[in-house]
Amino acid sequence: MVPAVEEAEVSPAPAPDMAAMPRFLQLAFPVVVALSPLHAPAADPPPGSSAPTPAQRAEPPDHRAEKIARGKIKFPLDRIDAIGLRGPEDGKTAVDYEFCIAKSQELVDRVMKIDPSVEIQPGSRGRIGCNPETQILCTGNTHQKNWKKILLNLARLPEISEIRECVWE
Repeated sequence: MVPAVEEAEVSPAPAPDMAAMPRFLQLAFPVVVALSPLHAPAADPPPGSSAPTPAQRAEPPDHRAEKIARGKIKFPLDRIDAIGLRGPEDGKTAVDYEFCIAKSQELVDRVMKIDPSVEIQPGSRGRIGCNPETQILCTGNTHQKNWKKILLNLARLPEISEIRECVWE
């Protein structure tokens, strides 16, 4: 017969009395604590995992949201000036853009609230390739006040997967 083993209750160790320690231990103690596994920085997640990396965890959520929004915009924003134009001084032009949204009046209203200059073109594919059966082509341009904020706010909508530059022929 095997004797029963009683489980001992584990309680955390009391904080050490630093004043009672010899001076060399007082100096070494913070280093030992900092190097202990309990205080080690989080390891990177395994490859293919959707868990955020330590760098992503340290990044504020609003920065992550902006990165995601910027990733949906498929043309460079840094070449566009403050009033929404790009190109040489004697030939600046606005940048036209296009995106698809689901056929939904509520979504059209949300897009128009963000960017009142957007033109809704139901039944058109555009170069972006909207499905005329289920989606609506939307076009806009950067020549407006707060163009960058407007574009980023559009890109933040989860219903918009990408925004591409529209080149008219």
